[in-house]
Amino acid sequence: MLSAVAEFSHKEAPIRAFVVSLIGVAAVTAGVFLFRQQKQAAPRSREVPAGESTPGTISLERMRELGF
Repeated sequence: MLSAVAEFSHKEAPIRAFVVSLIGVAAVTAGVFLFRQQKQAAPRSREVPAGESTPGTISLERMRELGF
């Protein structure tokens, strides 16, 4: 019985390594996708507060235009 278990584990090892690698690749891909999605959604500094005509935060480009 012990030899049957040892033989089974030798056959299972490459399959297990492949499945773990596949799960790792899927996790990395999902992480990169979520990171890019958050990076694209980040620039929201141009929002205008209620009752104001200009954005609440001034951008670096605007500061350069003003000469600061």
